[in-house]
Amino acid sequence: MLQKDALIFVKGKIDARDDVAKLLADEIIPLEEVPKRYTRMISINLKTAGLGADVLKEVRRILMAHKGNTPVYLTLQDPQGRMTILDSGADLKVATSDVLFEEIERLLGENAIKIRS
Repeated sequence: MLQKDALIFVKGKIDARDDVAKLLADEIIPLEEVPKRYTRMISINLKTAGLGADVLKEVRRILMAHKGNTPVYLTLQDPQGRMTILDSGADLKVATSDVLFEEIERLLGENAIKIRS
């Protein structure tokens, strides 16, 4: 249910056949639901230099607290810039939310998480 003055996401088409363009909406959803509906996977970027077991345990704890259906991939980058991508597995799939993203970025820094839709 949409609420007055709420931010929304509109999926649809523009009809520009007339003098005034019209938006033909196929779907209207509250903006906060967009990540849940359209995120296919997330990637968490980890620099291996100085990466300790305590950080990995905390990443796991955060992911476990947000269980869902979205796959999570870990991108490990070594000091030479080489990258290895690991699938975190079925046990660590998440329900995407702003809270999840904020917790990961608080732990690992800004831009540590990438969303793929």
